[in-house]
Amino acid sequence: MKRIYCLICLCVLAGCNTIQEKKTSALETVLEQATGIDADIDNLKNTGSNKAEIDISDDGLNLNERFNNGFATITAAKEVISLTITREENGQDNILLGFTGPDLTQMRPIEGRMNKSGENSMSFATAKYEKNEADMMMAFEVEGEIISLKPEQTVIRLKGQLGYAADAQTPGKWKAFAGTITLNYPVFQALGSAKEDFIY
Repeated sequence: MKRIYCLICLCVLAGCNTIQEKKTSALETVLEQATGIDADIDNLKNTGSNKAEIDISDDGLNLNERFNNGFATITAAKEVISLTITREENGQDNILLGFTGPDLTQMRPIEGRMNKSGENSMSFATAKYEKNEADMMMAFEVEGEIISLKPEQTVIRLKGQLGYAADAQTPGKWKAFAGTITLNYPVFQALGSAKEDFIY
C-alpha cells in the first residue's frame, strides 16, 4: 500500500511540474506576441546570480570599484546590441555600452569602433545620478568586441578614452581605460529575432 501511495505522489508531482512548464512557456509566448520581445522567464529565476565583474585599468575612473557586482542587462536586435550595468549605492551609477551594425546576428565576434562610417561601430558612456544631479562621461575614442555572448556569461573587451562633453576638444583631459567586462547571468532580451540568433 505504501508503494502505491508513493507512486501516486510521484505522478502528481511530475504532472504539476509539467503543468508549470507549460504555463511558463505559454506566458513567454504571450509576452513575445504582445511586446515583440523574446521573453525568457529564466531571467527572473537567475537575478540572484546576475552580477558584473569589471577588470579594467583606468586613469582614476575607479570603474572596477564602482561597477563590480553591478546588475547587468542585454537588449539585442539585428542592428543594435545595448548592454547596461547598474549599481545603486547612494544614487545610481551606470555603464552604457552599445554596438551597431547592419546585421549583428551574422558577425562573430561582434566588434566595433567609434566614429567609423561604413563599419560596425560602438559607444561607451558612464552616467551617475546622485542627489538629483547627473555626472555623465562619454567615450571620445573606443573600440571593443563581444568575445562571447551567452545568457549565462557574456564577455566584452574594450579600450578607449573617456571624458566630459565639455572636454571634447581637449584630449589632454580624457581618461584612458582598457580591460574586460564579464556579465554573469544578465537579463537578456531579444527584439525582432530569436535570442539564439545572437548567442555564440
